[in-house]
Amino acid sequence: MNFLVTQGKISDAESMLDLMYSCKDDLDREGLNSFFTLPYWEQFKRIKAMLRGNVFIIKDNGKIIATLSESIIDSRMFDEYWSYETYFYPDHYASFGSFLVAKEYRRKGMAKKLMDHAEKEISKRGIGVIKALINKGNHVSIQVAKDLGFKKIGRGRVLGKYKCLFFEKELI
Repeated sequence: MNFLVTQGKISDAESMLDLMYSCKDDLDREGLNSFFTLPYWEQFKRIKAMLRGNVFIIKDNGKIIATLSESIIDSRMFDEYWSYETYFYPDHYASFGSFLVAKEYRRKGMAKKLMDHAEKEISKRGIGVIKALINKGNHVSIQVAKDLGFKKIGRGRVLGKYKCLFFEKELI
């Protein structure tokens, strides 16, 4: 099958929320389940807000099967995740907030397809660095990041409790 990466739209919110719920066990295992304790209307509102930014999606028969949300960070502003090292980098870099692939589509190249598309879009805007924050216990995501060319650059805690590893990838 030939899956295409497209820009997510507000009208994709319900399908994106369905994908998040299909990955709920994985997210719960990583201690990131606070999203699921919110009322449904608040979850829906947050998904719609995310879709107003850069969210790349892959669909199969109208259903979102993979998603990658990206934002551009101005390192001159306070950034709790990267503040100890931002002086090494240009003023702006890309950061990924959500990278999900439906279980039945994993190990089929969806993550690579999303990443290739995101890298092209990010490069067009003159951004040369992508950073990712991954929960230390999320071994699958850590391996995916390494497979996609990310290098581990540090470790720390986010919000004082989540043990995370910091990764980056320089774009050529």
